[in-house]
Amino acid sequence: MKRIIRFILETFAISLLLSVINRVVFIIYYKELVSGFSFNELAQCFRYGLELDASIAGYIISIPLLACIACIWMPVNEKTRKIWQYGLTGYFSFMTVLTAIIETADIGMFGAWLSRIDSQIFIYTPQEMMASVSLSNFIAAAAYVIITVSVAVWLYSRSVRKCFTPEEGAGRTSWKMKSSYTFIMIIISGLTFLIVRGGVTTATANVSKAFFSNKLLLNQIAVNPVFSLMESTIESQDKDMSQYKWFTDEEAERIFAES
Repeated sequence: MKRIIRFILETFAISLLLSVINRVVFIIYYKELVSGFSFNELAQCFRYGLELDASIAGYIISIPLLACIACIWMPVNEKTRKIWQYGLTGYFSFMTVLTAIIETADIGMFGAWLSRIDSQIFIYTPQEMMASVSLSNFIAAAAYVIITVSVAVWLYSRSVRKCFTPEEGAGRTSWKMKSSYTFIMIIISGLTFLIVRGGVTTATANVSKAFFSNKLLLNQIAVNPVFSLMESTIESQDKDMSQYKWFTDEEAERIFAES
């Protein structure tokens, strides 16, 4: 059980570290824009961005948490243990690639948008997005993705191999012991849920929680790009478009011409 708890803590820490590293890369990439800020102001970006970083890390470890609970009740042998480990390594690899692509697109597009990535990116074609990125920037972005994914996957897979090791014959563990382990995992899952939610207050985690300054750029630096994209995408899906009055192209052109 100690190894499973260590596994959860390690993978959470790795996920959190990747968000912090992304913010460092963002600051270095836009060093000319941030040159007028003090070290203390930039440090505040990490402090106020930590809640959204932790929320994303909580989302990432949610599936592994369920896997940990499942392994308590399922018989495990050498073969099934390897299947679990390969599956989790594959999951972390996919999430790493996905987040690295989002973060890289965010850094590349910020220069043109002057805002963090959101659901508006889906209305553009890849060709339109690439038009605002130079070849050198594209090469740098590709290198960033490759390095980030390689290091992160190595860290995740190392944690999976060393810590996610359900004992052979765990399926024969007493019902009382299984229940105790499950109770511990439920507590950990509850804490993770609170991290994802952003605490116990009425207001849940949202982009505005990273805002702390009257200087817009500092607030933008504090925002987690993955969280920004996720939140804006969900909000765009929930938007009630029936409240708007729609016109045909002909009607719209006539109204515009008369105005």
